[in-house]
Amino acid sequence: MAHFVTDRIVVGLQRTAAILAILAVLVVVGGIGWTASADALLTTVLIAALAFGLPAVALYALAYWLDVQAATLEGQRREELARMRDDTARHPFREPTFGYVFAVVAAMVAWGLRMVIDPYLPGSVPFITYFIAVAASGWIGGYGPAVLTTALCACIARYFYMTPAFSFMLLDPAEAVRLGSFVFVCLCMGGLTAALHAALRRVQMLEDQLRTLPSGKPRPATASAASPPRSQSFDLVPDTVPPPAPLD
Repeated sequence: MAHFVTDRIVVGLQRTAAILAILAVLVVVGGIGWTASADALLTTVLIAALAFGLPAVALYALAYWLDVQAATLEGQRREELARMRDDTARHPFREPTFGYVFAVVAAMVAWGLRMVIDPYLPGSVPFITYFIAVAASGWIGGYGPAVLTTALCACIARYFYMTPAFSFMLLDPAEAVRLGSFVFVCLCMGGLTAALHAALRRVQMLEDQLRTLPSGKPRPATASAASPPRSQSFDLVPDTVPPPAPLD
């Protein structure tokens, strides 16, 4: 049961890691085409590795760990269980529309809360209100909505609350580390929250199935079944014992 609960989460983490790796490669390729010096190219590679490459490796490691733990609970090899994945596991982002609508609303609410506390924390903690939004999206909608909330919150935080402001470019490796760490933590939180909610729903479904089963009582043993017939018994003591002989 544990493997099938985490199947979609594992595949989703793997594909998210692949998307981040592709983004890292695109940033490096863009840096090769647009930078004019070796130092600028080295900075671009460092930013791509910290903002996208490092979260991709960490997410893939988390997916591998979840897969190994599920296989251990099932008592089978990870490769064997991977071959048993059905079509639903191969589409980890195919969640109900309500989940994605909730993801957008959660990101906007988190942004509104960030604007409320902005006079008190101006730019010091740009991601403080977005973690709960990601966790709520993972719980309500699943892993796909959690990814969408993470992407929206990362774009909002980068554009409005990180330097340079009102730009999506990352020019400082320290800012790249902050953004990459935020993306990694949010995706881990969304994946684990979605897996926990899926496991609880699975347990609830199995409990409901057990409740609907007819309650059978053991039948009382009949006399013929309880004791074999006299013709089939092997008594070592005879039925009648002769009286003792009189003493002289």
